Order: sequence, then structure tokens, then C-alpha cells
Amino acid sequence: MNYRIRRAIEEDLRPIYDVWCAAALRGRSPTPWAVMASLFRHEMATGEMWVAEGANGLVGFAALMVRGDVAFLGELFVLPDVQSRGIGRALLRQVLAAPADIYCTMSSGDPRAMALYIGAGMTPQWPHFLLTAAVFEERLLPGSDVTVAVAAPGDLELVAWDTRVGGRHRPQDHDYWQRGIGAAALWFKRAGAVCGCGYVSQRPADAARPAAAGVGPLGALSADDAPACVGAAVRWARDAGAAASSVIYIAVPGQHGALSSLLRAGFQIREVETFCCSRSPEFFDPRTYLAAAAPEGTSLF
Repeated sequence: MNYRIRRAIEEDLRPIYDVWCAAALRGRSPTPWAVMASLFRHEMATGEMWVAEGANGLVGFAALMVRGDVAFLGELFVLPDVQSRGIGRALLRQVLAAPADIYCTMSSGDPRAMALYIGAGMTPQWPHFLLTAAVFEERLLPGSDVTVAVAAPGDLELVAWDTRVGGRHRPQDHDYWQRGIGAAALWFKRAGAVCGCGYVSQRPADAARPAAAGVGPLGALSADDAPACVGAAVRWARDAGAAASSVIYIAVPGQHGALSSLLRAGFQIREVETFCCSRSPEFFDPRTYLAAAAPEGTSLF
């Protein structure tokens, strides 16, 4: 088929959402337009967003966020009825033209996507588990000795901590989490000393989904403190205003010490992605860092 690759513009946002709904949901309930529009605007304003346009409108899109030396591919979707025709490869080639030292992404379980990323030099590193729970056994979570404090809006120390743990300086993403979606910025303390920081976001119920709370990004300076910070964040998400019927979402690398505790406590594996990266070892420690989690998966790593 004939198509052209061009930069995305504001007027593309609704067609981009339509492509995303058709290609990404795989039978799941759609995330509300307003939620995804906020994310897409952020990706367009602070990253590289390109679309593939056919004779009858958009057929695919891609978004890459470059933060420091690291580029993360957050979106690459093509309409199902025109997949396997080279459109995804053309979009990927275009966004990867942005200069960076390291390129990475989260691959779905689609073997075609994995082959595409491997061919672009991003090799599989480890599994990434999206977990959910509406009910869990709090006593089985670590971190009962960790206290949680809400950070002041625009706290630059939080950005500095995230840079150390997450491997990228990204104040624009902190602005999105705090002001764009109203996530709570949190400090975690053990024996009075800061041991980690992170975010918890709340999303009200809509016609398709119950209320939700998303944990992350979240990081600790040590692998010993990381599971405790995760447990404290999950407790805070439940105690700080989430409705009793809320579903909590959290995304956990396979190596992270909190994974087994979360599963024992009642969290279930909803989806398994694969972290792919052009360099190993990575620019961060997956034993100490969690990406932002939401019902729609991992767009901002």
C-alpha cells in the first residue's frame, strides 16, 4: 500500500488514539480518550512522534523519548489490517534516527515486534511483569518499617534522585507525572533516612474500568531497600484515597526483589513484556527501579 511517514501534529491526536485502540488493546476495554490524549501530547511535545499516513488516514504511529543519552521507544503501533507490510519498520527507522547512545523499549509478546526490535539492535534483556490486584494480603508485603512522605511540588531533589536510580535526567517527565496526571510524588524513609522515591497515580472509575492506582516510577538506591519501598508504595496507594474497589497496577522487572512478595500477597500477572536494549548492562539497575505502571502498559519507562 502507499503511505508516507511524517511528523505528528496536534490534529493527529484523535486518529492516533484510534490506531492505538485498534492495535494495542487486543480485546481489552479502552482507556478514556482524555487520558491517552494527555500522554500523546506529552510524547509529541517532549519527544519524537511520527505517523504513517495512507490514502484514507493514519495507519500507524511511533513515539521515542530521548532523555540524556537514552532513547526509549514508548509507542509503535500499526492498524491490524495493514500489519506485516513494512509500515512498522519504516516508522521505527524514522524515530531511531534521533541521536542517542542507548536505545531501548518494552516489547509485547508479539514475535513480529520482537524480531523488529532485535533487527534494530535492541536485544532482549529480561522479562517485565505487569501485575494487578484489587485485594491483597498486606501482611505479606515487605516494608512495614518504611514511612512515606509526600514530596513538595516541583521538588528538584526528587528529580536528582530519579536521575541516579533511573539513569536519565528527565524533569519534563516529572512535570507530566505531577501536573499532567496529578500523581503524588513520594519519599520513602527507613530509620529516618531517605531510602527511595517514586510516584503513585490515581484514576477514577469510568464506564469500562473500575478506579485504578498506578505505582511508579519508583526507585531505591539499594536492592535491599527496593522491595520495602515497593511494599510501602502499595500500602500508601490503598490507604491514601484509592477506593475500596480500586485495582492497583505495578510493573516489576524479573530481577526485582519485590516480585515474589507481590505474587504471594495476591497480585496477579496480567501481561509479560520483554525489556530490549542496545547495551548490556543497562543504564540502570532493574533490581532497584520500577517503571510507571498503568492499565494500558508501559509508555514512559
